Amino acid sequence: MLQKPRPYSAWREFFVPSLRVPSITQVTDTASHLGLTLGGSDLLGMHSWLLSGTWQPRQAGDSGGPYFGGAARYRNTMLAPWTVLVEASAFHGSEKLTPEDPQAAPVFRDHKTRDLALLTGRTWYGTWSAVGGVIYSETRDREAPGLAPAEHLRLGGPTLAVSYFGGDSTPYTGLRRALIVSLAASHFPEIWSSLSRSATSLRAGLSLVTPAPLTRRQILALSVVGHAIVRPADIIELGGASAFTPLSTRSNQPEPTNPSVATPPNLRLVEPLRGYEDASFAVSRFVGGELSWTYALIIDRGIAATAWILPASFLRQLDLDLFAAGALSTSLDTMTSQPAQHLALGGGVTVRVRLLNLPLAIRYQLARRLRDDHALTQMIALGADL
Repeated sequence: MLQKPRPYSAWREFFVPSLRVPSITQVTDTASHLGLTLGGSDLLGMHSWLLSGTWQPRQAGDSGGPYFGGAARYRNTMLAPWTVLVEASAFHGSEKLTPEDPQAAPVFRDHKTRDLALLTGRTWYGTWSAVGGVIYSETRDREAPGLAPAEHLRLGGPTLAVSYFGGDSTPYTGLRRALIVSLAASHFPEIWSSLSRSATSLRAGLSLVTPAPLTRRQILALSVVGHAIVRPADIIELGGASAFTPLSTRSNQPEPTNPSVATPPNLRLVEPLRGYEDASFAVSRFVGGELSWTYALIIDRGIAATAWILPASFLRQLDLDLFAAGALSTSLDTMTSQPAQHLALGGGVTVRVRLLNLPLAIRYQLARRLRDDHALTQMIALGADL
């Protein structure tokens, strides 16, 4: 229906929800919150909002609760080219702890998180970008007698990140040629953190991507990263993370003992290291790098209708890759000695599919650690094929 033209109003239909979706939020390792997310914006999308309300179903044997949570997000681009983003969330849940005695009943303890972010940023000529603002995260865990002590972890302060990106890509190879430079600094005042004193995080990264000589779909990538905590504190978590979500990990060595890092789970300074997805180290300084070779084997075969009535499914491609990754790190315990060495070699295959029209990537990786425990590890992981 045609309407009479009217002047633009930033608040016209702003509060009318145009997005209504159910949500699942992982609050603890043993329980998730179910909820509903609503979102809306003005007619031109100059500013938008999201609101989420969540509830945790009671776990068997848990006499506490009920547990609720919520999150809010507001984004404003009216000051273009600057963008302003405000996010806040608070969740209350319960974490299930299993005693070593198999006959003992499980223990549940309260888990509360609060997070806040106020950020602004912009991009210059599609290459340089900068983001700065204030971030804060807090976690409270009630004591579980005989199993876990009470914990109150806080971390927050001003942050600034500057980056440069220049490159080109294709749908099959991803980045084909690229130069990526990143610089970041964050200061965590003692009054805003659970650290014994104030700390400053400084990070720099450089990545180069180029086609292998005389080939079209073989890609070489080199990345170098350095990260240090001024006035050292072991709050950098080196390893123990992956770009994909691990579904299964196996090793020919006993499971490594990963040290805990005294930072809230939602504001961890994590530095992934390939070959060390199941092992991590708490360090205060490190420099590391990775060299990888990737070959895209194009397949593009599938069916237009899965089981005759469901959306399409097809196998897009297989990515074969080899890598070498390593790092030198120091912690408070090794500050006066030689840096610890970490090194891994390996390879893998990534299957990229559209299952019922959902873009998925399934990765199998085999890696040998040449330092530390010299483990031979295998990993199957799942991620989005973006």
